[in-house]
Amino acid sequence: MHKSINEQTIQALQAGVRSSRQSKRMGFGATSRRKFFAILAGVVFAMAVPITAMAKAPLGDATNPLNVMLIPADGGTESGTRADFEPVFNAVTKATGLHFTIRVGQSYSSVIEALVNDLVHVAFMGPVSYVQARDRKGAEILAVSVLKGESTYYAGIFARADAPINTLHDLKGKCVFQ
Repeated sequence: MHKSINEQTIQALQAGVRSSRQSKRMGFGATSRRKFFAILAGVVFAMAVPITAMAKAPLGDATNPLNVMLIPADGGTESGTRADFEPVFNAVTKATGLHFTIRVGQSYSSVIEALVNDLVHVAFMGPVSYVQARDRKGAEILAVSVLKGESTYYAGIFARADAPINTLHDLKGKCVFQ
């Protein structure tokens, strides 16, 4: 956190200088002045440390990678999901120099929670998860999959065979579960 010197700090420093001058007049010598300047140097150093600590590597750098969380895929195993996605991220790293830390969420909701709570920078998710994240935090679509020149997502609505539902219009006023 950057701390600027305010009026109160200036007054305290001036008071210390006055105190040092008064000490000299009262018979306190160089030792008191050295202590004062040692304390002053300590204060200046303490203010400078947070400023230098803030100097982080750029996001996506090898020392400050982008955090990615994936929805479990390939049967829901972490190792299977990683095996599916690591070649993609390795190719992006090679092409752009961006680096990533890849994690696999335990569920769809854990990935949404990580994204909306700023625990990850990028998440791979389906359309329903995206809409939930967007509604809660304003997630943005960065990329979509394209197959044969088209980006299409298929979904299905299923009803019991004996239910009186044959069209989307028949769903009006009904409860739908995901």
